Amino acid sequence: MHEPYSNCLRHALLAFNLTLVSCLAPPNPSVTAVNTSYTPTFQGDGPPPGYISPYASSTRASRVGAVMQNYPYFNRIGELTVHDPHKRKFRQTYAAFPRFVVLAPDGKHLALDEGSVVRFFDSSGTLLHKQGKAHGGLVTARNDGAFVETQHVHWNGERGFTRFVVQFVHGTMYAFRCDEERFGVAFQNPAGGSGEFRFDETFSVQTAPLMLSSPLAIPVRVQSSVNGKAYSFYRRLTGVGAIAEDWHSVVALSDRRLIVLTTQRDEKAHAVPVTEVELPYVVNDLSIAAPYVVLVVSLEHGTRVICVDGKGELQWSVLLPFKTSQPPIDGGNGRIYIAGQRLVALQDGRIVWQDDAPVIHRATAFVDGSLAVTMGSEIRWVGRDGSIKQVHVAAEGEEFLTPPAIGADGSVWAATSQALYVAHVWNEERLPE
Repeated sequence: MHEPYSNCLRHALLAFNLTLVSCLAPPNPSVTAVNTSYTPTFQGDGPPPGYISPYASSTRASRVGAVMQNYPYFNRIGELTVHDPHKRKFRQTYAAFPRFVVLAPDGKHLALDEGSVVRFFDSSGTLLHKQGKAHGGLVTARNDGAFVETQHVHWNGERGFTRFVVQFVHGTMYAFRCDEERFGVAFQNPAGGSGEFRFDETFSVQTAPLMLSSPLAIPVRVQSSVNGKAYSFYRRLTGVGAIAEDWHSVVALSDRRLIVLTTQRDEKAHAVPVTEVELPYVVNDLSIAAPYVVLVVSLEHGTRVICVDGKGELQWSVLLPFKTSQPPIDGGNGRIYIAGQRLVALQDGRIVWQDDAPVIHRATAFVDGSLAVTMGSEIRWVGRDGSIKQVHVAAEGEEFLTPPAIGADGSVWAATSQALYVAHVWNEERLPE
C-alpha cells in the first residue's frame, strides 16, 4: 500500500511488531521535530463512554468515561462451547479463543473478537451473528452495528454502508477511529512477493472525508475513485501506532523514530509530521494518555516504560521487572497503570503501589482512575489507591482471557473460553434473572 486510500479516509494509522532491546536504561531521545514551536496535546472530548474497541478506543489507553458502581449481580451468559456429536468431548467453536469484548455505546449489543472469528450478541447473551475476519483485524462497536476491520456490519449480520474499502488480509490493525465525518485506521499490512517466504511490512497513516460514492480497492495499492481530500503516511517498516482524540496520529517505527502526524496534508496528499524524534531504542507498544504518549520497550528480563510529550521530550522513565500484557493504561491526572505478569500503578513515573499476584493481569480504567481487572478466574474492582473494592469469580473457575469491557452504565463484561460474564449494575429496568 503506497498510495492514499479511498476518499473516505480522513485520518489513519498503522502499527508494527518490534524487536527486543538492551536492558540498559535508554538515554533521553534527541528531538528533530519538523515544527518544535507546536506541541500536540492530543486533547479531545475525553475517553469514550464505554469499551467500544480493543483497549477501549483508538488511543489504546484502556480508559472509559464510566464510573465504578456496586456490582451485586454477576451472571454467566452466552455459552461459547458447542457439543460436537462426532467427538467425545466439547470443543471450542471455530478453534478460537476470546481476545476482546467490545460494547455498543447504548449497551444493547456486544461483539466477541476471537481472532479469526467475531460473534455478535445482544445484552442477554443471545447469539445474533457470526463471521470470519482477519486474525489481526479490529472490531469496533457502534449502536447500529460494528466495524469488522473496516467493513460496517449491522448486529443482525446485514451489511451496512461500505463507503470505503481497505484491502486487509494478513496484517495487524492497531487503531480504528470513526465519526460521522471521517475515519482513520492504523495498520501494518504485509505484502509478499510470489514464490518467496518474505514479507515487506508497510506502515501507513491516512485521513479523508467519510463520504464516498464508489471506492476502488486493489491489493497492495488502494486508490480513491473520487477526487477528495485523502491524507496518507506510508513507510516500508514495521511499527506500532495510535490515533488521539483530536485525530493526531502517533507512530513508533522499527527504525527507532517516533512521529506525530497532524490532519494537514502536503501537495502530494501526505500527512504532515509535526514531530519526528530519533529514539535510542525500539518501541514495542504505546498508548496516548493526553497530553503524553507512553511507550513500552520490551527487555530481556523486564520492561522499560517511557513517557514523552508531543514533541518527543522525555518526561519520565521507569524499569519494571516483568513483561506486559497490554499497552499502558491511562488512569488520568498523571496516573499510568502497567498490566502483565504484575499490575503496577505509576504516578508521574513513580511506583505508588503494585499487585505481585503470579497471574496475568488485564485491566481497564474507569474515568476516575479506579480499575476493573481480570486475573486468573477473578474479576476485581480496584480503587485508585490499590484497595480491592469487590471480587467476582468465574462460575467454574475458568480463566478470564479478555480485558474487562466496561459499559457506559458501568457494567463490566469479560469472557473465558467457555462463556461470557457480566457484572450488572442494579436498576429497575434490568433486574437479575
